[in-house]
Amino acid sequence: MKITKLIIKNYRSFDSVGQEIVFPTFHSALVGKNNSGKTNIFKALDIMLGNKNPSYIKFNENDYFNID
Repeated sequence: MKITKLIIKNYRSFDSVGQEIVFPTFHSALVGKNNSGKTNIFKALDIMLGNKNPSYIKFNENDYFNID
């Protein structure tokens, strides 16, 4: 399986407009400043592809962007 594109909306540091992340090659690196959302990308992938069923995952208030 190869992930070529990932779209994340309204999850942790990603707002409701969202962000499209393109992985152009088989090996890609995520580089950025501290607290820029790199770990949130992996957490989103883990929810979708991890060994847990996404319908049973409980989200807390910190998982949503700007809950106010």
